[in-house]
Amino acid sequence: MWNLFKKGGSAAATIGAFMFASTNLVIEIGAVIWILLGWQFLLADITGGFVLIGLMVLGSSTSSPTKSSNRPVRTPR
Repeated sequence: MWNLFKKGGSAAATIGAFMFASTNLVIEIGAVIWILLGWQFLLADITGGFVLIGLMVLGSSTSSPTKSSNRPVRTPR
């Protein structure tokens, strides 16, 4: 792995390439679903994706600590 960095590779370029490839994959899978299963299934798949994103946002916001607990704790001397 370190060989990549010695040759001039960067983490930012790797992350950018992964994000581009995963976006293309989602578009291609959507096209395949539309062709093979129909637009109703594609619509249900997209709607389910948004529902899952909403549930993840709701779950992470309720399970993460509040901003008031991020204050430093004073220790008695």
